[in-house]
Amino acid sequence: MENTSETRGTLYIAKDHVAPLIEKLGMVRNELAPLFDYPQASVGPALAADAWWQGLSDEHQYTYRAALAAIASPQLIVDVGINSRNERLTNTHAVLPSLRWNDPIFLMATEKDGTQFRLEYLKQADLFTNTLLLYLQGGVPVFEMEMKFEIPVRDFAVLLSAVDLRQKLRFRALLDHNVYPTSFKADDIAAALAEAFTFADPRWLLPFSLPVLHLRPDSVSPASVRQSLDNLAKAGLMKKDGDTVTLTEPGEVFAESTSARISSVGIDTYGVDANGNNGRQSALFIRGEHLLWYAGVSGTKADTVVVTCISLELAGGLLKELFTPVAAPRSGGPAGNVAPPAPSAAAPQVPAGTPKKFCPSCGKPLKQGLKFCNNCGAKIS
Repeated sequence: MENTSETRGTLYIAKDHVAPLIEKLGMVRNELAPLFDYPQASVGPALAADAWWQGLSDEHQYTYRAALAAIASPQLIVDVGINSRNERLTNTHAVLPSLRWNDPIFLMATEKDGTQFRLEYLKQADLFTNTLLLYLQGGVPVFEMEMKFEIPVRDFAVLLSAVDLRQKLRFRALLDHNVYPTSFKADDIAAALAEAFTFADPRWLLPFSLPVLHLRPDSVSPASVRQSLDNLAKAGLMKKDGDTVTLTEPGEVFAESTSARISSVGIDTYGVDANGNNGRQSALFIRGEHLLWYAGVSGTKADTVVVTCISLELAGGLLKELFTPVAAPRSGGPAGNVAPPAPSAAAPQVPAGTPKKFCPSCGKPLKQGLKFCNNCGAKIS
């Protein structure tokens, strides 16, 4: 096993060995330990676990003891999903055994048909958060603009459903050599939402986001989708004409940016405060072609999501907050000095200087005064 100043390499342990070894070593399990999926101790696995343990060297026993202690009494568990360019999906659990920022952590996943844990030891937490930041950086500059809104989680899911539907219809229009559609039917948005629950294809934005939003399939219906569309219209993100929906300028900016995403990172943090109360924070980072979006759910407004355009620097601060154990149980959102910009009750506005129209043919933003799209050459009415 490799040992360096950065990592102790990768550890493998059978799931049915975990409980017997935790019991054998006299480790106390805390309130977060049940979140891990491993069987309770029994005689057969206990004998196999003991034989396996005795076969380890003293050095390996020391390393595995630290991993087992983290599983028995984690101070924070962070579920992380990473979608890079819709080509590679990575899911892992970051297990933090300490209350201090930047102490060692373990990255944990299952393999061999769910019968084995794979753990990677990292000397510092920021070795992982910096990796997430690299995904969000995407190798190209992040631009900033002032746009933020606060809406119910279910309404946000409907908005993402409309974004996915818009992109699917654009792909179809490209294949058929047709003009991109600019409006959508409420029933089609509802069907796209139901499809996201049924077919969990993480290449689309809504299916990737659902684990962070914690929505159940039975919590949405065609009627609730229509109500959400009304709410999104009041929020200034959509316009409604009967059952026909059109994105407003702020809605189109969000849809255009997130459809051309470079990467997406979904994060769920679970922690326990000093009084033994469980807490959770959820966040979604969407790296568009030029903009970086943050959608956060936490605290007393667990049914509300704050969406805002942020800088890469602020993203780094938010990632640190999400990996700080004392942050998760708090009721007011991320703890400490770093927080997302405050939500605005007013309808989202696109600041001056942002393109005011989008090409009806290719959908790219247009500068004011153009008569022809400088991307595809289509005439602008």
